[in-house]
Amino acid sequence: MKKLNFVAAAVLAASSFAASAASYDLGVISHDLANPTQDSFLVKAGAFADTIDFVVDTFGNVSASGNSISLKLNGVTVAAIPDLKLAVWNTSHSTKFAEFAGDDTTVKFDLAAGIYHIDVTGTALRNASYSVALAVTPVPEPTTYALLLAGLGAVGFVARRRKAA
Repeated sequence: MKKLNFVAAAVLAASSFAASAASYDLGVISHDLANPTQDSFLVKAGAFADTIDFVVDTFGNVSASGNSISLKLNGVTVAAIPDLKLAVWNTSHSTKFAEFAGDDTTVKFDLAAGIYHIDVTGTALRNASYSVALAVTPVPEPTTYALLLAGLGAVGFVARRRKAA
């Protein structure tokens, strides 16, 4: 009977550290850096590999950050993901746009309009959670600059012509 209890306890302990995976969808990313698209995700103890899909609706500079949400009691960390890593990919996994640690550092990179995903990996100490925040700042296209320069040229031409008359 003791052997059976020991085996049952060992199986239960091993299953609590099994790898897990989940998929999430953040939808279209915010254009407001003050109010980025963000969410928190709960993971069970052990290794995990989550995927977070998101959409960029216009070419722009993306600001992204990830952070392990730590819980400390009396100075002892009881829940955290110390090795949290994030990687931003296109949907076919053929191009990696950014890779960064989940230490609340913000990284910036350019993305065209399209669907992308973030691979999130780590090992959770007990049940833990992490958060991800994304925002995109639209970058004007070259034609916008060309129109601006043409308009300034026209204004300069009119001003010069008035001065000559």
